[in-house]
Amino acid sequence: EISIESMALSLRVIGARSNEGHTLYDFQVIISENEPKVVSRRYSLLLELHKSLCAAFPAQMAQAPEFPKKNAFSSISAAVTAERIKMLDRYFTTLCGLPLAETFVFREYFESFEGALLYETIALCPVCAVRERALTRWHPARVVLRGDRMYLEVSCATHRPVDTLHCARAALLLPMLRPHLPALGDRALYAPVGTIRAPEELRVRFDTAVTNATFLCASLFEQGAFVDDAALTHAIGRFQPIKNKSLLLLGNLAVDMTELTRKIRLVETTFDKPRILIELTHERLTALAQLDDSALLSNNVFPSLKYFLRRGEELMCHRDIVGTISELASFKGMHVSVTLCVERPFADLAHVMAMLRRHKALVRVVNVALCRPPADIMHTAVCKMPKKESILPEKQLEPNVDFTELVTRIETATDGDIIAADFFSPAILRALESLLTALGLPQHPIRLTPLAGCVTVLVNTTQFESVPLPRIVDMVPFGDALLAASVEYESTAPSAATNVLFVRKVLKLLKQFIRPGVETKIPNIWGILTDSSVRSELGLFLNHCQIIHVRRGVDMAYAEPDLLLHPFELLPAVETLFAEAERR
Repeated sequence: EISIESMALSLRVIGARSNEGHTLYDFQVIISENEPKVVSRRYSLLLELHKSLCAAFPAQMAQAPEFPKKNAFSSISAAVTAERIKMLDRYFTTLCGLPLAETFVFREYFESFEGALLYETIALCPVCAVRERALTRWHPARVVLRGDRMYLEVSCATHRPVDTLHCARAALLLPMLRPHLPALGDRALYAPVGTIRAPEELRVRFDTAVTNATFLCASLFEQGAFVDDAALTHAIGRFQPIKNKSLLLLGNLAVDMTELTRKIRLVETTFDKPRILIELTHERLTALAQLDDSALLSNNVFPSLKYFLRRGEELMCHRDIVGTISELASFKGMHVSVTLCVERPFADLAHVMAMLRRHKALVRVVNVALCRPPADIMHTAVCKMPKKESILPEKQLEPNVDFTELVTRIETATDGDIIAADFFSPAILRALESLLTALGLPQHPIRLTPLAGCVTVLVNTTQFESVPLPRIVDMVPFGDALLAASVEYESTAPSAATNVLFVRKVLKLLKQFIRPGVETKIPNIWGILTDSSVRSELGLFLNHCQIIHVRRGVDMAYAEPDLLLHPFELLPAVETLFAEAERR
């Protein structure tokens, strides 16, 4: 296992107390010979850690004492609490003597940094953005830790500050962020590379990001009508070279499928056949697939289905997506990206997730995105007004953009087939994109910001059926090494030799970090080069892998540049928000 530091950790459960209707268990934490400190954790967080450890270290966890069972009732007696204290103390004392106690996944739960600054940035104030439409007015902001929660604090001189809940499960998100948040000494624990502290820096970061981007997003509509040809090609042409980029074209307002196909072909021919994803609702995507001369007949055009799933509409969603997938299945070499936009109160994801996992050969990417309704965002903006202007009660609605709630929903929806420990930083997918390139296989643009979500990859072979990759490979060391190899590969001139060397490096890393007890055959590079059946099997394996991406949608209450370096995605959300403001 990979150790985060070579200092011994000691944990003792020293008591419990009630806090806001919940029971907190107090731990005395001693790291090496440092002074003891006390951290408090809820039972639900400890249970989550237990499940993660069982999934990641099954052999070691076989030596652990029994973990206290979950209580069937919302309130527990003093006797139950006292028994839990004894069992937890025995449990964690034993774990501290096992090798897993040196791993990041274990230590991150107890090395608390209360009130610590993670990084500084700039962000939009929801009132300035919504009420005054000031999308270029940026304010100093910072992301901080408070216990197990992460918050965005925006300093706006005009309006009341309201902190936005960024993440309620810092123990899940911090391991994914840490590689991107290097230490800054006394001023902050972490800061992302190129931290933005002034709006002037945003222009430089944006220009660099667009120039180096492999993925661009553009709408085919303006004020409800198709953008004219000249404006469309000019808007996309500003970001040359386009040939090596992938384009996401937003076509959700399309009614005329023939005109939509013509627009897609215009982009395809003007910019030398880039890879194009066309985002449509299920009705429009089905209509496009049924068109005799459909744009989907091109080998460079792929559908991205977007569905707004609300509670109570689960069966309709299942039926609609199955119908669209049936239409798309007739296209040769078709791969589909499906985005489920969900809002609170969340829908039951069980049937939809099971259906999407069954269609692994067709559905390559499943995005589950947390989207707050415009009304909620408007409420946030009103809450942040100065008191004399506010028309709402003093009690404020805390903006909540915590996408990790969706991870819990997916755990439930899959009956534990996919759990929190199976997710990792989206940045690692950059290496998968490089591997597909090296093998000459079709690929989707899969470079995603680690600040906005987390991912897992489901492996499908004759041996594994929809098994998360972290159950097969130790993702912490494997991901770090794979990402480094990918960066090195991309920095060299493309050639057959560099492709072979990169694929060989990836296969070597797989063998090195395969989990103990996992029986799987990894082909060698010679077999890939000389045996067509081996190449075919490897291609089938990669084409049957599914990416599950859990993320937050664009939200004025959490708009910081690292999430908006491709601000094209922001425009449709802003248009919807302004329409809601005008309606009110």
